[in-house]
Amino acid sequence: MNARSCRRTQLAVLIGALFSAPLASAIPVWTGAAGDANWSNGLNWSTGVAPTFADIATFGIAGSGGFNIVNQGFTIGGLTYTANSTHTTRIGTGTELQVQGPTWIGVGDPTNGATVTWNSGGRVTIGTAAAGQDLWVGVNSTNASSGTTVGRLTLQDISVGGFIGDLSIGRKALYNSASGANG
Repeated sequence: MNARSCRRTQLAVLIGALFSAPLASAIPVWTGAAGDANWSNGLNWSTGVAPTFADIATFGIAGSGGFNIVNQGFTIGGLTYTANSTHTTRIGTGTELQVQGPTWIGVGDPTNGATVTWNSGGRVTIGTAAAGQDLWVGVNSTNASSGTTVGRLTLQDISVGGFIGDLSIGRKALYNSASGANG
């Protein structure tokens, strides 16, 4: 193979890798499709890779009723449980899940409820010293005048702390689209 065809082959490989890689803006949604329940296994996520500090890890109907395991330390951009689902997130002793952005459990319209259990002896840290973040559980954040969004969070043998900027449990938070503010 001459140098020119070698460069063409390298270029083709690079272009192929570029177009086969998950988009940076894709939201990692738990699918639980791998043979295990480990967060570190990219096959369990819709993007094909485990969530990172820039991602909002999302749990919906896929895997509802089952469990997922934070099997190593993770720092993620946010955490959402939705779609009237039930999830148990196991965070083992000595393991920390650092959520740098908002944590929403059952937030949105009434179809976005969630029942969540965090357990197994580890730690969840929400926010950072530089920026407190939301911990919302069961918040109807839509303009709908009625309807209850159910959110439940059960803590079993786990430490939860951090820098909570807004703790909201079971409320109706109207969004004012004209001003862009919650009320």
